[in-house]
Amino acid sequence: MFLLQCYTGLSFSDLASLKSKDITVRSAIPLLPKAVFLLNQYSHKNNADKPLLTLYTIQKYNAYLKVIADLCGITKALNNGVSIESTSKMLGHANTKITQEYARVSDLKIPNEMKLIKRKLFIN
Repeated sequence: MFLLQCYTGLSFSDLASLKSKDITVRSAIPLLPKAVFLLNQYSHKNNADKPLLTLYTIQKYNAYLKVIADLCGITKALNNGVSIESTSKMLGHANTKITQEYARVSDLKIPNEMKLIKRKLFIN
């Protein structure tokens, strides 16, 4: 479930209720190749009206993620350049203020954004 969340931006509740019939050729969320691969692993196993993935409570899901993060030595989430506006929309938040409650500026975000500005200034 976590990998699909990473590749699609779907919230826990949306992913937990995802069914084969919800996946269409034309989608509001473009599917990355790795997401398609993972979805194909599950879509043939279920009927179109049943959830694709094993369902856990959000509390159990978060507990599993914490164990995995501890085992891998992950201490904080990584930022991959997705804007707060896009993240907010993918999570179904009414506005970015809600998303900002969960967001953190990583140590690398500001320098990376400044590099983008620098490139734009020198290209134009």
